[in-house]
Amino acid sequence: MSILKRPATTSQELFSAFRNRSYRFQFGSDLLNSWAFEMETLILGWFVLVTTDSPLLLAAFAALNFSGTLLSPFFGVLADRIDRRTLLIILRGIYATLAGVILLLALLGSVEPWQIFVISGISGLVRPSDFAVKFALIADTVATKDLRNAIGFSRTTMDSARIFGALLGAGLFSTLGIGAAYGAVVGLYVVCVLLAFKIPPGRSRTAEHTRPWTELVSGFAYIRRNSTLLAIMALAFLANFTGFPIVRGLLPALARDIYGLDENGLAVLIALLAVGALLGSLLTATLIGARLPGRMMVIWILIWHVLFIISGLFSSAISAP
Repeated sequence: MSILKRPATTSQELFSAFRNRSYRFQFGSDLLNSWAFEMETLILGWFVLVTTDSPLLLAAFAALNFSGTLLSPFFGVLADRIDRRTLLIILRGIYATLAGVILLLALLGSVEPWQIFVISGISGLVRPSDFAVKFALIADTVATKDLRNAIGFSRTTMDSARIFGALLGAGLFSTLGIGAAYGAVVGLYVVCVLLAFKIPPGRSRTAEHTRPWTELVSGFAYIRRNSTLLAIMALAFLANFTGFPIVRGLLPALARDIYGLDENGLAVLIALLAVGALLGSLLTATLIGARLPGRMMVIWILIWHVLFIISGLFSSAISAP
């Protein structure tokens, strides 16, 4: 009898976070938000590259998408002082509104690169804070024993979006044009916001008399005193500093100028990159990734960069006369 019950227990452990009603709605909202963002990134990145023919401006566009990274700590303080669900709804409402502006411009046939830069800059100011707020909300609503499972599956929303969102965005963009593609983007954002309204309000953890600036400074001081946190932050910075320029910045130029691909070929490249990340997320979400997570993270980051070097050498061989 115990043998017959064991698979059910394993299945319950594998999807333990989804027993939480709040997490189910947030997972759906996060998934659609990630799909819409990946569609935007591919569509606008390719549009900027084709219209300007400048890898430098392409890299500048990619940087604008994350220009608000330095503001994330301030949004973190804000998330500790107000309802995190409300803040998440506001942020995602901003994405939907900005995408609606691009949709309107596309339908009017008046989309220009400078407009894309302005809108992407505004979106980029708040976009990085979405990650901090959503993970804080997960910590509020999911039991501690299910937290690793929830965060692992939450990561799959981003990785799966890089596969299916990129392919969908490229397909719509290449066949129906930017207007139809952005119609789908706006639709995803709207449903994303509606699902976020179904998430129960999170709890505020900061006492009302605490000053925001004092809280921010104390947070930085705590990281500086904690050698483990400091090492994690330094590792994350170095990994993103060296990896993001390729994955998030110059990949469209690499696809077009080195491999001779169109936007659909670019989508396939993005999807292939995301397949490995998705497998890693699933391993993290299950019991397989429970042992030595710190050591495994360092090992996989090193492998990631070795593969970047191999890709660079391979690209040089292709482009050589």
